[in-house]
Amino acid sequence: MDENNLDDITSLNNMNAFFNKNEKHKDYKVTFILVGIINTLVGTTVMFVAYNLCHLNYWVSSASNYVVGSIVSYFLNKYFTFQDKKKSW
Repeated sequence: MDENNLDDITSLNNMNAFFNKNEKHKDYKVTFILVGIINTLVGTTVMFVAYNLCHLNYWVSSASNYVVGSIVSYFLNKYFTFQDKKKSW
């Protein structure tokens, strides 16, 4: 095995150790995946709409994708993944 494969295995083992500490973390694994899928769909949609329908240039569309994706990811993780209902600002 080369060094990169060992790093990948170590990273996977660390991630599995984190999620397997207790049952609550096992639920996070599924919600992390769902949040990632939803966020990817939202970001792709923002990029498509901004670039193709609004005719913004590539960099503005990409920046919009990044900003909207970051905001959506924050709120999905806060309220859906971690179910944190308290006000954060």
